[in-house]
Amino acid sequence: MSSKALFQQFSLSRPAGDSSDFSLVPSKFAILFLIVFISVFSLGVLAAISSIETHSLHLIIQLLYYFWLAGIFSFLVMGWLLGIALLLGKERLIFSSGYLIVRKDLFGIGFSTYFVAESITDVAWRAANPTPSDSDSDSDSDSDSDSDSDSDSASASASASASASASASASAARLGSHISFDYQQETITCGTNVTAEEAEQTHQKIQQQALNQAPSTALLVKIQSHEKTTKEIIAAQKRHHQTVSLSKTPPSVLALILVNVLPIVGVLFLDWTIVEVIMLYWSESAVIGIFCLFKMWLIDPWASLIVAPFFTLHYGGFMAGHLLLVYGFVFPDEGLMTEYWEGGNVASFLTLSFLALFVSHGISFFQNFIGRTEYVARDIREQMSEPYTRILIMQCSLLLGGVIAGAFGSALPILLLLIVLKTATDLRAHLLEHRADLNSG
Repeated sequence: MSSKALFQQFSLSRPAGDSSDFSLVPSKFAILFLIVFISVFSLGVLAAISSIETHSLHLIIQLLYYFWLAGIFSFLVMGWLLGIALLLGKERLIFSSGYLIVRKDLFGIGFSTYFVAESITDVAWRAANPTPSDSDSDSDSDSDSDSDSDSDSASASASASASASASASASAARLGSHISFDYQQETITCGTNVTAEEAEQTHQKIQQQALNQAPSTALLVKIQSHEKTTKEIIAAQKRHHQTVSLSKTPPSVLALILVNVLPIVGVLFLDWTIVEVIMLYWSESAVIGIFCLFKMWLIDPWASLIVAPFFTLHYGGFMAGHLLLVYGFVFPDEGLMTEYWEGGNVASFLTLSFLALFVSHGISFFQNFIGRTEYVARDIREQMSEPYTRILIMQCSLLLGGVIAGAFGSALPILLLLIVLKTATDLRAHLLEHRADLNSG
Protein backbone atom coordinates (compact mmCIF):
# COMPACT_ATOMS: atom_id res chain seq x y z
CA MET A 1 0.00 0.00 0.00
CA SER A 2 1.30 3.45 -0.92
CA SER A 3 1.94 5.87 1.94
CA LYS A 4 -0.52 8.19 0.17
CA ALA A 5 -3.28 5.76 1.17
CA LEU A 6 -2.62 6.17 4.90
CA PHE A 7 -5.34 8.10 6.71
CA GLN A 8 -3.98 11.40 8.04
CA GLN A 9 -5.57 14.34 9.82
CA PHE A 10 -4.34 17.83 10.66
CA SER A 11 -5.45 19.20 14.02
CA LEU A 12 -4.62 21.98 16.48
CA SER A 13 -4.56 19.60 19.44
CA ARG A 14 -3.47 16.02 19.86
CA PRO A 15 -5.99 13.17 20.16
CA ALA A 16 -6.77 11.80 23.59
CA GLY A 17 -5.06 8.64 24.79
CA ASP A 18 -1.99 7.20 26.45
CA SER A 19 1.12 8.35 24.61
CA SER A 20 4.86 7.89 24.34
CA ASP A 21 6.83 10.93 23.21
CA PHE A 22 10.05 10.97 21.19
CA SER A 23 12.27 13.58 19.59
CA LEU A 24 12.00 14.08 15.84
CA VAL A 25 15.76 13.75 15.32
CA PRO A 26 18.48 11.62 16.95
CA SER A 27 20.89 14.56 17.40
CA LYS A 28 19.80 18.12 18.17
CA PHE A 29 23.40 19.30 17.94
CA ALA A 30 23.44 18.32 14.25
CA ILE A 31 20.28 20.38 13.67
CA LEU A 32 21.79 23.42 15.43
CA PHE A 33 24.88 23.10 13.24
CA LEU A 34 22.66 22.82 10.16
CA ILE A 35 20.73 25.98 11.10
CA VAL A 36 23.96 27.93 11.57
CA PHE A 37 25.37 26.61 8.29
CA ILE A 38 22.20 27.47 6.32
CA SER A 39 22.13 30.95 7.87
CA VAL A 40 25.77 31.77 7.14
CA PHE A 41 25.70 30.25 3.66
CA SER A 42 22.39 31.82 2.56
CA LEU A 43 23.17 35.28 3.96
CA GLY A 44 26.60 35.17 2.32
CA VAL A 45 25.15 34.21 -1.06
CA LEU A 46 22.39 36.82 -0.76
CA ALA A 47 24.93 39.52 0.06
CA ALA A 48 27.15 38.50 -2.85
CA ILE A 49 24.58 38.29 -5.62
CA SER A 50 22.36 41.16 -4.42
CA SER A 51 25.28 43.50 -5.11
CA ILE A 52 25.16 42.70 -8.83
CA GLU A 53 24.02 45.61 -10.99
CA THR A 54 21.06 44.37 -13.03
CA HIS A 55 19.58 47.54 -14.55
CA SER A 56 21.63 47.15 -17.76
CA LEU A 57 20.90 43.44 -18.18
CA HIS A 58 18.32 41.93 -20.47
CA LEU A 59 14.78 41.55 -19.09
CA ILE A 60 15.05 37.76 -19.16
CA ILE A 61 18.22 37.83 -17.06
CA GLN A 62 16.62 40.24 -14.60
CA LEU A 63 13.55 38.04 -14.15
CA LEU A 64 15.65 34.93 -13.54
CA TYR A 65 17.96 36.87 -11.23
CA TYR A 66 15.10 37.97 -8.97
CA PHE A 67 13.55 34.51 -9.07
CA TRP A 68 16.87 33.09 -7.86
CA LEU A 69 17.04 35.69 -5.10
CA ALA A 70 13.54 34.72 -3.96
CA GLY A 71 14.58 31.05 -3.99
CA ILE A 72 17.64 31.69 -1.82
CA PHE A 73 15.59 33.75 0.63
CA SER A 74 12.92 31.02 0.84
CA PHE A 75 15.69 28.46 1.41
CA LEU A 76 16.91 30.53 4.36
CA VAL A 77 13.41 30.92 5.83
CA MET A 78 12.46 27.27 5.33
CA GLY A 79 15.79 26.21 6.83
CA TRP A 80 15.01 28.18 9.98
CA LEU A 81 11.44 26.93 10.20
CA LEU A 82 12.41 23.32 9.59
CA GLY A 83 15.26 23.55 12.09
CA ILE A 84 12.99 24.98 14.79
CA ALA A 85 10.38 22.31 14.08
CA LEU A 86 12.96 19.52 14.33
CA LEU A 87 14.43 20.94 17.53
CA LEU A 88 11.18 21.59 19.39
CA GLY A 89 8.77 19.19 17.70
CA LYS A 90 7.73 15.80 19.01
CA GLU A 91 6.71 12.48 17.56
CA ARG A 92 4.00 10.94 19.70
CA LEU A 93 2.75 7.37 19.64
CA ILE A 94 -0.82 7.62 20.93
CA PHE A 95 -2.81 4.51 21.87
CA SER A 96 -6.53 5.17 21.76
CA SER A 97 -9.76 3.25 21.04
CA GLY A 98 -8.24 0.40 19.06
CA TYR A 99 -5.81 2.58 17.13
CA LEU A 100 -2.13 3.46 17.08
CA ILE A 101 -1.85 7.13 16.17
CA VAL A 102 1.58 8.37 15.05
CA ARG A 103 1.53 12.13 15.43
CA LYS A 104 4.20 14.70 14.58
CA ASP A 105 3.51 18.09 16.06
CA LEU A 106 4.95 21.39 17.24
CA PHE A 107 3.32 23.01 20.30
CA GLY A 108 0.39 20.62 19.88
CA ILE A 109 -0.24 21.52 16.21
CA GLY A 110 0.46 18.74 13.74
CA PHE A 111 -0.50 15.73 11.66
CA SER A 112 -1.82 12.40 12.93
CA THR A 113 -1.56 9.15 10.97
CA TYR A 114 -4.03 6.47 12.03
CA PHE A 115 -3.33 2.72 12.08
CA VAL A 116 -5.93 0.11 13.07
CA ALA A 117 -4.21 -1.83 15.86
CA GLU A 118 -5.47 -5.26 14.81
CA SER A 119 -3.92 -4.77 11.33
CA ILE A 120 -0.43 -4.06 12.72
CA THR A 121 2.03 -6.96 12.51
CA ASP A 122 5.72 -7.66 13.07
CA VAL A 123 6.41 -4.93 15.62
CA ALA A 124 10.17 -4.81 16.15
CA TRP A 125 12.90 -2.72 17.71
CA ARG A 126 15.67 -1.69 15.34
CA ALA A 127 19.04 -0.86 16.87
CA ALA A 128 21.00 2.17 15.73
CA ASN A 129 23.88 -0.07 14.60
CA PRO A 130 22.36 -3.44 13.66
CA THR A 131 24.80 -6.31 13.28
CA PRO A 132 24.33 -8.69 10.36
CA SER A 133 25.01 -11.66 12.60
CA ASP A 134 21.85 -10.95 14.61
CA SER A 135 19.55 -11.15 11.61
CA ASP A 136 21.43 -13.96 9.85
CA SER A 137 21.87 -16.43 12.71
CA ASP A 138 18.59 -18.24 12.08
CA SER A 139 19.12 -18.47 8.36
CA ASP A 140 22.65 -19.79 8.90
CA SER A 141 21.37 -22.66 11.07
CA ASP A 142 18.69 -23.54 8.54
CA SER A 143 21.11 -23.48 5.63
CA ASP A 144 23.49 -25.84 7.48
CA SER A 145 20.76 -28.48 7.74
CA ASP A 146 19.60 -28.59 4.12
CA SER A 147 21.83 -26.36 2.01
CA ASP A 148 22.18 -29.00 -0.73
CA SER A 149 18.46 -29.24 -1.46
CA ASP A 150 17.46 -25.55 -1.13
CA SER A 151 20.37 -23.59 -2.59
CA ASP A 152 18.16 -21.51 -4.89
CA SER A 153 15.71 -20.68 -2.09
CA ALA A 154 18.56 -19.83 0.22
CA SER A 155 20.02 -17.49 -2.42
CA ALA A 156 16.68 -15.72 -2.89
CA SER A 157 16.24 -15.50 0.87
CA ALA A 158 19.73 -14.06 1.27
CA SER A 159 18.99 -11.45 -1.41
CA ALA A 160 15.75 -10.44 0.31
CA SER A 161 17.53 -10.36 3.66
CA ALA A 162 20.26 -8.12 2.23
CA SER A 163 17.66 -5.73 0.82
CA ALA A 164 15.80 -5.60 4.14
CA SER A 165 19.09 -5.10 5.98
CA ALA A 166 20.01 -2.18 3.72
CA SER A 167 16.61 -0.58 4.30
CA ALA A 168 16.92 -1.06 8.05
CA SER A 169 20.42 0.44 8.04
CA ALA A 170 19.15 3.53 6.17
CA SER A 171 16.34 4.00 8.70
CA ALA A 172 18.77 3.49 11.59
CA ALA A 173 21.09 6.15 10.20
CA ARG A 174 18.18 8.60 9.93
CA LEU A 175 16.33 7.82 13.17
CA GLY A 176 18.83 6.06 15.41
CA SER A 177 17.27 3.12 17.23
CA HIS A 178 13.57 3.03 16.35
CA ILE A 179 10.40 0.96 16.08
CA SER A 180 9.19 -0.65 12.88
CA PHE A 181 6.02 -2.54 12.04
CA ASP A 182 4.14 -3.80 9.01
CA TYR A 183 0.77 -2.33 8.07
CA GLN A 184 -1.04 -3.62 4.98
CA GLN A 185 2.14 -4.70 3.20
CA GLU A 186 4.06 -1.53 4.00
CA THR A 187 6.83 -1.15 6.57
CA ILE A 188 6.32 1.82 8.89
CA THR A 189 9.09 3.33 11.05
CA CYS A 190 8.55 5.60 14.04
CA GLY A 191 10.30 6.83 17.16
CA THR A 192 13.83 8.16 17.56
CA ASN A 193 16.49 6.87 19.96
CA VAL A 194 14.03 4.26 21.24
CA THR A 195 15.26 1.82 23.86
CA ALA A 196 14.48 -1.89 23.70
CA GLU A 197 12.26 -1.53 26.81
CA GLU A 198 10.26 1.28 25.20
CA ALA A 199 9.82 -0.77 22.05
CA GLU A 200 8.53 -3.73 24.06
CA GLN A 201 6.09 -1.49 25.94
CA THR A 202 4.86 -0.11 22.62
CA HIS A 203 4.32 -3.64 21.32
CA GLN A 204 2.33 -4.56 24.39
CA LYS A 205 0.16 -1.45 24.14
CA ILE A 206 -0.57 -2.16 20.47
CA GLN A 207 -1.62 -5.70 21.40
CA GLN A 208 -3.84 -4.34 24.17
CA GLN A 209 -5.52 -1.97 21.73
CA ALA A 210 -6.05 -4.81 19.24
CA LEU A 211 -7.41 -7.28 21.80
CA ASN A 212 -9.27 -5.15 24.32
CA GLN A 213 -10.41 -2.01 22.49
CA ALA A 214 -13.12 -1.99 19.83
CA PRO A 215 -12.26 0.61 17.18
CA SER A 216 -14.60 3.56 16.93
CA THR A 217 -17.06 2.59 14.20
CA ALA A 218 -17.38 6.03 12.60
CA LEU A 219 -13.60 6.55 12.46
CA LEU A 220 -12.99 2.99 11.27
CA VAL A 221 -15.43 3.45 8.39
CA LYS A 222 -13.71 6.73 7.47
CA ILE A 223 -10.22 5.15 7.56
CA GLN A 224 -11.20 2.06 5.56
CA SER A 225 -13.09 4.16 3.02
CA HIS A 226 -10.08 6.48 2.61
CA GLU A 227 -7.61 3.61 2.21
CA LYS A 228 -9.83 1.74 -0.27
CA THR A 229 -10.68 4.82 -2.33
CA THR A 230 -7.09 6.05 -2.46
CA LYS A 231 -5.74 2.63 -3.46
CA GLU A 232 -8.37 2.36 -6.19
CA ILE A 233 -7.49 5.82 -7.51
CA ILE A 234 -3.76 5.05 -7.53
CA ALA A 235 -4.36 1.69 -9.25
CA ALA A 236 -6.59 3.36 -11.87
CA GLN A 237 -3.97 6.06 -12.48
CA LYS A 238 -1.26 3.44 -12.94
CA ARG A 239 -3.44 1.44 -15.36
CA HIS A 240 -4.13 4.64 -17.30
CA HIS A 241 -0.44 5.51 -17.32
CA GLN A 242 0.49 2.06 -18.62
CA THR A 243 -2.12 2.02 -21.38
CA VAL A 244 -1.71 5.55 -22.78
CA SER A 245 0.69 5.34 -25.70
CA LEU A 246 3.08 8.10 -26.69
CA SER A 247 2.49 8.84 -30.36
CA LYS A 248 5.30 9.90 -32.66
CA THR A 249 3.82 13.37 -33.20
CA PRO A 250 1.97 14.42 -30.04
CA PRO A 251 1.29 18.15 -29.45
CA SER A 252 4.28 18.37 -27.09
CA VAL A 253 6.65 17.15 -29.83
CA LEU A 254 5.19 19.53 -32.39
CA ALA A 255 5.46 22.43 -29.91
CA LEU A 256 9.09 21.51 -29.19
CA ILE A 257 9.96 21.55 -32.89
CA LEU A 258 8.12 24.82 -33.56
CA VAL A 259 9.73 26.65 -30.65
CA ASN A 260 13.15 25.55 -31.90
CA VAL A 261 12.35 27.07 -35.30
CA LEU A 262 12.23 30.54 -33.71
CA PRO A 263 16.05 30.86 -33.43
CA ILE A 264 16.27 30.04 -37.15
CA VAL A 265 13.92 32.96 -37.83
CA GLY A 266 16.11 35.15 -35.66
CA VAL A 267 19.30 34.10 -37.43
CA LEU A 268 17.92 34.41 -40.99
CA PHE A 269 15.82 37.57 -40.67
CA LEU A 270 16.83 39.44 -37.48
CA ASP A 271 20.63 39.16 -37.62
CA TRP A 272 20.90 37.10 -34.46
CA THR A 273 24.45 36.17 -33.46
CA ILE A 274 25.77 33.38 -31.27
CA VAL A 275 24.95 35.53 -28.22
CA GLU A 276 21.19 35.57 -28.79
CA VAL A 277 21.02 31.89 -29.75
CA ILE A 278 23.02 30.62 -26.78
CA MET A 279 21.28 32.90 -24.28
CA LEU A 280 17.84 31.78 -25.43
CA TYR A 281 18.83 28.16 -24.99
CA TRP A 282 20.49 28.94 -21.66
CA SER A 283 17.25 30.52 -20.43
CA GLU A 284 15.38 27.34 -21.43
CA SER A 285 17.15 25.62 -18.55
CA ALA A 286 15.31 27.98 -16.22
CA VAL A 287 11.99 27.08 -17.85
CA ILE A 288 12.73 23.39 -17.30
CA GLY A 289 13.61 24.12 -13.65
CA ILE A 290 10.41 26.10 -13.04
CA PHE A 291 8.23 23.30 -14.42
CA CYS A 292 10.21 20.87 -12.25
CA LEU A 293 8.97 22.85 -9.23
CA PHE A 294 5.38 22.37 -10.45
CA LYS A 295 6.02 18.64 -10.86
CA MET A 296 7.46 18.28 -7.36
CA TRP A 297 4.40 20.03 -5.93
CA LEU A 298 2.10 17.57 -7.73
CA ILE A 299 4.09 14.57 -6.48
CA ASP A 300 4.17 15.65 -2.82
CA PRO A 301 2.94 19.15 -1.89
CA TRP A 302 4.22 19.05 1.70
CA ALA A 303 7.66 17.65 0.88
CA SER A 304 8.03 20.17 -1.95
CA LEU A 305 7.79 23.03 0.57
CA ILE A 306 11.12 21.82 1.96
CA VAL A 307 12.74 20.51 -1.22
CA ALA A 308 11.77 23.33 -3.62
CA PRO A 309 13.81 26.14 -1.95
CA PHE A 310 16.92 23.93 -1.87
CA PHE A 311 16.37 22.97 -5.52
CA THR A 312 15.97 26.62 -6.52
CA LEU A 313 19.21 27.56 -4.75
CA HIS A 314 21.22 24.67 -6.18
CA TYR A 315 19.74 24.79 -9.68
CA GLY A 316 20.21 28.55 -9.84
CA GLY A 317 23.85 28.08 -8.92
CA PHE A 318 24.16 25.47 -11.67
CA MET A 319 22.73 27.91 -14.21
CA ALA A 320 24.98 30.73 -12.98
CA GLY A 321 28.03 28.49 -13.40
CA HIS A 322 26.97 27.59 -16.91
CA LEU A 323 26.44 31.27 -17.74
CA LEU A 324 29.98 32.05 -16.59
CA LEU A 325 31.35 29.30 -18.85
CA VAL A 326 29.35 30.65 -21.79
CA TYR A 327 30.50 34.21 -21.05
CA GLY A 328 34.12 33.16 -20.81
CA PHE A 329 34.40 30.76 -23.75
CA VAL A 330 31.65 31.66 -26.23
CA PHE A 331 30.71 35.33 -26.09
CA PRO A 332 32.75 37.91 -28.00
CA ASP A 333 35.19 40.21 -26.27
CA GLU A 334 32.60 42.91 -25.60
CA GLY A 335 30.61 40.26 -23.71
CA LEU A 336 28.03 41.90 -21.50
CA MET A 337 28.19 45.19 -23.39
CA THR A 338 26.52 43.87 -26.55
CA GLU A 339 23.16 45.20 -27.70
CA TYR A 340 21.57 42.02 -26.40
CA TRP A 341 22.32 42.85 -22.79
CA GLU A 342 21.32 46.49 -23.01
CA GLY A 343 18.29 46.23 -25.29
CA GLY A 344 15.98 43.80 -23.52
CA ASN A 345 12.31 44.74 -23.55
CA VAL A 346 8.98 43.01 -23.39
CA ALA A 347 8.24 43.38 -27.12
CA SER A 348 11.56 42.04 -28.41
CA PHE A 349 11.55 38.86 -30.48
CA LEU A 350 14.02 37.29 -28.06
CA THR A 351 11.71 37.89 -25.09
CA LEU A 352 8.75 36.52 -27.04
CA SER A 353 10.83 33.45 -27.92
CA PHE A 354 11.53 32.98 -24.22
CA LEU A 355 7.79 33.09 -23.49
CA ALA A 356 7.24 30.57 -26.30
CA LEU A 357 9.51 28.17 -24.39
CA PHE A 358 7.08 28.39 -21.47
CA VAL A 359 4.21 27.51 -23.81
CA SER A 360 6.10 24.54 -25.27
CA HIS A 361 7.08 23.07 -21.90
CA GLY A 362 3.61 23.86 -20.55
CA ILE A 363 2.02 21.76 -23.30
CA SER A 364 4.35 18.87 -22.43
CA PHE A 365 3.58 19.32 -18.72
CA PHE A 366 -0.19 19.11 -19.17
CA GLN A 367 -0.13 16.45 -21.88
CA ASN A 368 2.42 14.08 -20.35
CA PHE A 369 2.95 14.73 -16.65
CA ILE A 370 -0.74 15.36 -15.90
CA GLY A 371 -2.53 13.79 -18.88
CA ARG A 372 -0.55 10.54 -18.74
CA THR A 373 -0.40 10.67 -14.91
CA GLU A 374 3.41 10.41 -14.88
CA TYR A 375 3.44 11.82 -11.35
CA VAL A 376 1.96 8.57 -9.98
CA ALA A 377 5.16 6.58 -10.48
CA ARG A 378 7.55 9.42 -9.55
CA ASP A 379 9.46 10.00 -6.34
CA ILE A 380 10.18 13.62 -5.41
CA ARG A 381 13.92 12.94 -5.10
CA GLU A 382 13.95 11.36 -8.54
CA GLN A 383 12.07 14.35 -9.93
CA MET A 384 14.48 16.82 -8.34
CA SER A 385 17.43 15.24 -10.19
CA GLU A 386 15.59 14.81 -13.51
CA PRO A 387 16.29 18.32 -14.97
CA TYR A 388 20.04 17.92 -14.51
CA THR A 389 20.02 14.68 -16.48
CA ARG A 390 18.10 16.25 -19.35
CA ILE A 391 19.91 19.55 -19.75
CA LEU A 392 23.48 18.48 -19.02
CA ILE A 393 24.02 16.78 -22.39
CA MET A 394 22.10 19.51 -24.19
CA GLN A 395 24.08 22.33 -22.59
CA CYS A 396 27.43 20.61 -23.15
CA SER A 397 26.51 20.26 -26.83
CA LEU A 398 25.59 23.94 -26.92
CA LEU A 399 28.82 24.97 -25.24
CA LEU A 400 30.89 22.99 -27.73
CA GLY A 401 28.86 24.27 -30.66
CA GLY A 402 29.05 27.81 -29.32
CA VAL A 403 32.85 27.67 -29.13
CA ILE A 404 32.97 26.49 -32.77
CA ALA A 405 30.47 29.14 -33.88
CA GLY A 406 32.39 31.84 -32.02
CA ALA A 407 35.61 30.78 -33.69
CA PHE A 408 33.99 31.34 -37.10
CA GLY A 409 32.54 34.72 -36.13
CA SER A 410 28.90 33.53 -35.86
CA ALA A 411 28.91 32.31 -39.49
CA LEU A 412 25.40 31.52 -40.71
CA PRO A 413 25.99 27.83 -41.58
CA ILE A 414 27.55 27.16 -38.17
CA LEU A 415 24.68 28.86 -36.33
CA LEU A 416 22.09 26.86 -38.26
CA LEU A 417 24.02 23.65 -37.58
CA LEU A 418 24.09 24.52 -33.87
CA ILE A 419 20.29 25.06 -33.83
CA VAL A 420 19.66 21.75 -35.62
CA LEU A 421 22.02 19.93 -33.23
CA LYS A 422 20.24 21.38 -30.21
CA THR A 423 16.78 20.55 -31.60
CA ALA A 424 17.78 16.94 -32.30
CA THR A 425 19.31 16.55 -28.84
CA ASP A 426 16.29 18.10 -27.16
CA LEU A 427 13.81 15.98 -29.13
CA ARG A 428 15.66 12.76 -28.35
CA ALA A 429 15.79 13.61 -24.63
CA HIS A 430 12.07 14.43 -24.63
CA LEU A 431 11.06 11.14 -26.27
CA LEU A 432 13.38 9.04 -24.11
CA GLU A 433 12.16 10.70 -20.91
CA HIS A 434 8.48 10.04 -21.53
CA ARG A 435 8.81 6.63 -23.17
CA ALA A 436 11.09 5.41 -20.37
CA ASP A 437 8.60 6.73 -17.85
CA LEU A 438 5.80 4.86 -19.66
CA ASN A 439 7.72 1.59 -19.59
CA SER A 440 8.59 1.96 -15.91
CA GLY A 441 4.99 2.66 -14.95
